[in-house]
Amino acid sequence: YGGSQIGGALLSMSSAEWLFFLLCCASAAWLVMTVAVSLVATLCVLPKIRERNATPVGSWPHIAVLVPCYMPNEEGIIEETLDAICDVNCSYAGVMDVYVPYNTPHALDAIEGRLAKLTELNGRVLRCERVVSSTSKAQNLEHALRHMVGDASIVIIFDADHHPRANTIETLVRTLVHHPQLTMAQGSVLVERGGYPLLQWLVDGMEWASWHFHAPGLSLLAGSAYFGGG
Repeated sequence: YGGSQIGGALLSMSSAEWLFFLLCCASAAWLVMTVAVSLVATLCVLPKIRERNATPVGSWPHIAVLVPCYMPNEEGIIEETLDAICDVNCSYAGVMDVYVPYNTPHALDAIEGRLAKLTELNGRVLRCERVVSSTSKAQNLEHALRHMVGDASIVIIFDADHHPRANTIETLVRTLVHHPQLTMAQGSVLVERGGYPLLQWLVDGMEWASWHFHAPGLSLLAGSAYFGGG
């Protein structure tokens, strides 16, 4: 009796109701598939990557760290970010050069003057350059990749408000060195620098689930996973 009721309801649905029903079915199937591959990635794939990453690296490659910046929006945070990237506790043992390609709609004498004087920070080569023709961070990056990175074999990109942990750069490089079949390795962006405790806990949990659970699963399902910033 119940089956005939369901069958009758399906037959009496309009075109719009059928479309909504099929969309719900597709969404449910996608959700189940995404969660399933995320579990596989979290429980099986990521532990193997971490195990291989634990082996020593014979020779650390020369790397370039790019920090594209837009002034004046990020004028007040770029120096703090550079201090965090070039922190004395950074565990990367190879040659690491840091480049800041930035654009600004008008001259900012104070911050630009300070950036121009920076040639090294805690033993790391540091170069800041205004990309005069640029109107976006994408153009800043294109300029840096063409004219700034030199003979570095690996490029790492941080946003102007990213404060990496001391082992972040080493972990990213280890992953690429031990997995030469990979073109790119991506870290996770978490909320760790303060704010209202409850809100910080909630947002950090959401970010953790996205980076450590859903993104690895999506990379298995689609071949890659990436984060797009504003």
